[in-house]
Amino acid sequence: MPSRSTSETGHGVNRANFDGLYELTGVIGTAYKPANAAFKRSSLKAKATECGIAFEEAESARRAFNNAVNERADCFKGCSLLSTRMMKSLRSSGASARAVADAETINKKVQGERATPPPKAVDGAEAARARSVSQRSFDMTHANFNKLIEQLAATPAYNPSEEELSVAELKARAARMKELNTAVVPLEAALTEALLRRDIAFYAPTTGLVDTALAVKEYIGSLDRSKVPVATEARKFRFRNIRERLEQAGLA
Repeated sequence: MPSRSTSETGHGVNRANFDGLYELTGVIGTAYKPANAAFKRSSLKAKATECGIAFEEAESARRAFNNAVNERADCFKGCSLLSTRMMKSLRSSGASARAVADAETINKKVQGERATPPPKAVDGAEAARARSVSQRSFDMTHANFNKLIEQLAATPAYNPSEEELSVAELKARAARMKELNTAVVPLEAALTEALLRRDIAFYAPTTGLVDTALAVKEYIGSLDRSKVPVATEARKFRFRNIRERLEQAGLA
């Protein structure tokens, strides 16, 4: 399972601190009376709900993507070793030197295009680029593996007794590889969209959760602490804008 980046854990911290800040406004009580409607408790509650939904949708999309990536990896695992076994079976079958040479050329591509593991982090520009490289790697592995199967199918002498090396079984495996590889693509698109929606809710300039929280802290800081001593508690709620994705989308 891909691990979390520092920025990824920061989203949850921002959310938790916003909830804490909201609770503090309730403790402050009637002394909390901002003129800006966006900072009133009802507005803060709505913002917390909006961001909570966006956060959970992003996490759900992440789980679906990770599950698909892991299932694909399990299916592709051992492809290199299997191709080696296929070649050994072909060489021992009595096939012509030309047929073996043609298959060996394809096998070298299979061995050289081993599917790349998923990135360690699934958030941010670097992870997005890593996912793209990984996808191309799986695409090429499947394409070359399928070509090798076609080459064996076109070689009459290739007729192994081992069921898992039979052309029928190999074609079934290749079909499953393609199915799982293709399934990752829409899930990655859904994850990218969900992460952007979350980041808009959290980090949009002025209206996002973090900018709202920072402004609320400024307002609380303006209160008379001799009358509202609990206002000093606002300082413990810290927030960080994580706007890389929004900046890339031209939204920040």
